Amino acid sequence: VGLLLSVDAVAPENVPVVVRRIAAGGTGVVVLMFLYFGYVDILKGQGRGATALGNAAELGSIANSLVSIAPGEPDGWAFQARVSRDPAKLIESLQKAADLGPTPRNFRALAKIQAEAGQQPQAVSTLREALQRDPNNFLTMLQLARLQQSMGETGDARQTFKRLIDVEKTPYYQVRALPEIVPVETADARLELAALETDPT
Repeated sequence: VGLLLSVDAVAPENVPVVVRRIAAGGTGVVVLMFLYFGYVDILKGQGRGATALGNAAELGSIANSLVSIAPGEPDGWAFQARVSRDPAKLIESLQKAADLGPTPRNFRALAKIQAEAGQQPQAVSTLREALQRDPNNFLTMLQLARLQQSMGETGDARQTFKRLIDVEKTPYYQVRALPEIVPVETADARLELAALETDPT
């Protein structure tokens, strides 16, 4: 724009030196940003590959690199949780991943570890928070209902199973990008409900 607005069209010498330096510096910053985000994405891809191959040593190195250069990236914390042996640090890493990337998957992973650590009420709260963001998520509802069942809260578990089955009436269940892939969690919920019933009918 500065070049085109100069007196004799696009002659760069008519643009003030300061403006030219700012433009060049801004372009350099944009290039550095592209390089930075590209490198972060490469690390994320390598981390997913190491996870698929079960290479814990490589995953640990990638996780440390990601956390150090991109602390706001949830995948780095999720990778770190996969290789952590300390239960407290494991929960802390998963909590950080869920805070930065509030996806149902991250919440479910956090709730699973919380339940295993004996923090069932916190796990229930975590799953409920996930359902606030994605109210019809099949896997989250199924995990919540089974957790409630293990805690002896049969009434709450029954309600959650029924809520999961009710999703079948919504477009969330009926409209799918791949129609041939049918979610089976509602069938699991029916089996779980059947197991809770005492009336043969």
